[in-house]
Amino acid sequence: MRALRNGLVEAEDRYDMGMHGVIFLWEKYRPIIEENRRRYNGQNYLRDFEYFVGEMLRLDSLPESYIPPKELAELREDPRAHKWFNLK
Repeated sequence: MRALRNGLVEAEDRYDMGMHGVIFLWEKYRPIIEENRRRYNGQNYLRDFEYFVGEMLRLDSLPESYIPPKELAELREDPRAHKWFNLK
């Protein structure tokens, strides 16, 4: 991920390639990474990965021009729909 920090690749390209999944990994393993930094490897351990996650978090919002499909909007309002679609 040093290439991202040095400007050799664009964060938007990585995000579009599906690399935003690293956000999940960071949230799951952050306590382990921080403890590993504290005990063994110092503050530079996986710092490029943390920078990459920060860039993915920055980009992890829907564009303003995004309009959900009509069917999805109707499904959200349907009380018979799966519980995950009824988050409000």
